[in-house]
Amino acid sequence: MTFTIAEDVQLMLTERPGRLEHERTLTAAGVLIELTLLGLLDSAKKPGYFATPLDQLLTVTDSTPTGQPILDVAMSILTDRDKPWRCDRALLAISHPVTSAIDESLIVRGLARGIGDPSRSTGYLEIIDDAAVEARRSVLQRARTLPDTVTESRLGAVVDILRNSGNRFGGTTGLNPASTHDWYPTAATPTIVGILKAEHWLNLSE
Repeated sequence: MTFTIAEDVQLMLTERPGRLEHERTLTAAGVLIELTLLGLLDSAKKPGYFATPLDQLLTVTDSTPTGQPILDVAMSILTDRDKPWRCDRALLAISHPVTSAIDESLIVRGLARGIGDPSRSTGYLEIIDDAAVEARRSVLQRARTLPDTVTESRLGAVVDILRNSGNRFGGTTGLNPASTHDWYPTAATPTIVGILKAEHWLNLSE
């Protein structure tokens, strides 16, 4: 069973036994990073003396559907705009549709069932296949615990997203580098770092 980066992140978002919590910024970051690794998104720094680290502007370089609903629902939103997206605004724009698509995917896979409204703080996913979820979590937790052993960009992205999640899910709360390992292709790194910085900033500002 293969998972998107966003689904892997969702499987790690747990505060209580037997359930997965909704946290839209983190899973949205997973989608943007995966689209970048697929070569469908690129970015450039916003010109100007007063540009900030959040002013990394995303552009769609290829809008061909991937066939993966979680990615394609985000791409449809990103391509509807005829100018580049600031990373933090892109994260906010895709967050709700991405949450719904992840819920549907995990429910269809038979891993979880939805409880309550995912758009509200009362909504969550109840795990119904503990063995499958724990099997994937063991891979992700090993990567998180031993990041120097990670060689796959997608696993590295999960580690970085969780590290930049603020203190709710065991991330960091200080101003830290958005990426500390060379997990990503050189051409994709500036875009991914911009996404991670935006995710980190949004979580610190909540």
